[in-house]
Amino acid sequence: MKRRLLTGMLVLATCVVGAFGFASCGGDDSSSTTESSVSAEQSVENAESSVDSSIEESSTESSVESSSIEESSSAMESDSSTESSSTEDSSSEDSSSTEQQSTEGIIYTLSDDGTYYIVTDYKGTATDVVIAGTYKDLPVTTIGDCAFEDCDSLTSVVISDGVTTIGEYAFYECTSLTSVVIPDSVTTIGSSAFYGCNNLQYNEYDNAYYLGNDENPYFALIEAKETDITSCEMADSTKVIGEWAFSGCDSLTSITVSENNTVYQSIDGNLYSKDGKTLIQYAIGKTATEFTIPDGVTTIGDSAFEDCSSLTSVVIPDSVTTIGEWAFSFCTSLTSVIIGDSVTTIGDFAFRYC
Repeated sequence: MKRRLLTGMLVLATCVVGAFGFASCGGDDSSSTTESSVSAEQSVENAESSVDSSIEESSTESSVESSSIEESSSAMESDSSTESSSTEDSSSEDSSSTEQQSTEGIIYTLSDDGTYYIVTDYKGTATDVVIAGTYKDLPVTTIGDCAFEDCDSLTSVVISDGVTTIGEYAFYECTSLTSVVIPDSVTTIGSSAFYGCNNLQYNEYDNAYYLGNDENPYFALIEAKETDITSCEMADSTKVIGEWAFSGCDSLTSITVSENNTVYQSIDGNLYSKDGKTLIQYAIGKTATEFTIPDGVTTIGDSAFEDCSSLTSVVIPDSVTTIGEWAFSFCTSLTSVIIGDSVTTIGDFAFRYC
């Protein structure tokens, strides 16, 4: 919770500066090309002509010339009709393309390597938004950090299949947002992605809030219902857990997961990946002062022990190679950490404020 406040202040400051042209939270500095999704519109002007003639010739010549004019007029109308039909077909083909399913005003930015698009901003007026899964024949994989931040007119969002990442603060303080559809393709939901969306209608299971889709309403665990919960039983069908989902839950002593869940498991009340290689979340309300990470774990996840005030010593076995960002931050009682010989990566602020 402490870091959420600190980081939130930093991100908001960055985004405010961006509004004055010095920086952009939603943008991607490594990106090169920005496109705006717009609807195709075509117009057809029907040519009209009027022929006025004053003919003072023989009735036979007048009849012939009149007939010629009528034939010419008929031909012009036929050509105009053909052109109109051709234009309508073209418009229909354009509107059926995948990228046209996107809501007008969404800004798609090409990645630096030119292989995918990132949603970096929204400048439209629609309250119901559809984010495309492809754009310009390339996949849209990411909703960038702060992309829809403070968009208080937004009421519903449908994220198309193919998007894999929802960035930090992506929908931060979208206070009118009530509905979000998240597809099964999403694998990462950044910290505070839906923070401040006070009208968002979550799906509830035990002590947590979820978002998902018609087939799996419990696809993503977004956050705990309250910070004072003591336990949380996860839904069987949950595939993704948002970063900071249990932030500030300093009374949490048990996270349980059904054996039917294919992505996560619980060991001694702590949350791990199904294969046991990643320690995702330590139940920080536990009163134990010492903890030895199980052998076989290779990664200690970001913020895994953050705010655990009871721990005084931790033993990290040789199987661990990576200690994530903020992993032990704000563990204020921690006095001893034994790190195995295999650790090659220690994330930023892993032991901040210890």
